[in-house]
Amino acid sequence: MESITKRKLSFREIELLVKNAFGNRVEIKEIKSIDDGWFNGVYTIILDDMEMILKISPPGKIKTLRYEKNVMKAEVDVLDLLNGLGDIPVPKVLFYDGTKHFLDSEYFFMTKIKGIPYFKVKESLSRNERENIEIEIGKIERKLNHIKGEKFGYFSKDAYKSEKWPEAFRSMFLDILNDGEAYKVKLPFFKYSTIAKLVFARINAFEEVTEPCLVHWDLYDGNILIDNGEISGIIDFEKSIWGDPLMNVYLGNLYDNTFYCKGYQKDMLNSYDSKCRRIIYNIYMYLVMTMECKYRKYNNEEHEQWIYKSLAKELKILRDFQGDNHDF
Repeated sequence: MESITKRKLSFREIELLVKNAFGNRVEIKEIKSIDDGWFNGVYTIILDDMEMILKISPPGKIKTLRYEKNVMKAEVDVLDLLNGLGDIPVPKVLFYDGTKHFLDSEYFFMTKIKGIPYFKVKESLSRNERENIEIEIGKIERKLNHIKGEKFGYFSKDAYKSEKWPEAFRSMFLDILNDGEAYKVKLPFFKYSTIAKLVFARINAFEEVTEPCLVHWDLYDGNILIDNGEISGIIDFEKSIWGDPLMNVYLGNLYDNTFYCKGYQKDMLNSYDSKCRRIIYNIYMYLVMTMECKYRKYNNEEHEQWIYKSLAKELKILRDFQGDNHDF
């Protein structure tokens, strides 16, 4: 996806970053741009003895959303944490530079995991292979959710945190509404004030969440790598949150989560409050996607219209929500 946040580097700029990280004797054999991402610039760097990934943040002059502040360092910290635990297949950080000494961007190098994004190979896999992969996604997410934090909020050290989930989520939700109003993003169906009223009238549903769990809030099919019909790696942890496991993307309305739930081995949509929260998480996701489109200037009208319709549908579901009679 084309985006103004995805920094494009010349060979000489990349060479400078490589030599800063690994020494002047390192020689680059090949550089490949990876175009699948939506936010950061990403490159595959091939050296004589290894292949690695370079990830570079947007230029400092680019206006970003509030939640996107310092998310690169957050991703580095999450990867370091998970590599320390050792039972989840994630890249290893090789070098991180947040000084912005060479460019007005942060960057880091990490190991390259062999594999292709799940969405690119999904249709070519057998039904049994897809079922096994989605069962495994559920198992991996449960492992992630078993990692506990001290406070709720985005993983970034600079993000607002609270000991209570309702307060933390309220802050996150207000941030994305404020991002939209600041950029004068017009929503075609609901006013910002109406959305805030609908959601915050139900904020008590968040009180039953009392333990901050690590949530990879971007674990969609594009960030799951597949090799030989199996999961080889999980990537892109910049949106990680200390929050509610119900935020897991596979529990939303983007995918059939039948086999995912089989792997997760726990029914989390088991109460009025949990069902209510899941609707609100859908709304939050579509709001974030809406603002990302505008701030990053994707220029994809079909994608934007799909988001608007999905957002309107979820807002109407929340408005009419009565609990047990809602079809999940």
